[in-house]
Amino acid sequence: MDLKKEVKNISELANIKIPVDKTEKFADEFGRILAYMDTISTIPLYKASDTKSVEHYTPLRKDEARIDYKPVRPSEGRYYRVPKVI
Repeated sequence: MDLKKEVKNISELANIKIPVDKTEKFADEFGRILAYMDTISTIPLYKASDTKSVEHYTPLRKDEARIDYKPVRPSEGRYYRVPKVI
């Protein structure tokens, strides 16, 4: 794999201008990242089932129609001040 071509291709896809003199630096960094990804890919994933599953329960409030609004008028010139919604 030619990493310099990959740097050029990625920079074009990301619309990033990488100077020619920096291409070697980025190619070296990409090479180290890819080597690290190869190292990570050697981790066996068959032991992933050893983790415990946690069930989540989210209590929901009952949906009720309510009308608790106040008339709003401009408070600062032409802008409206509205209450916070949390």
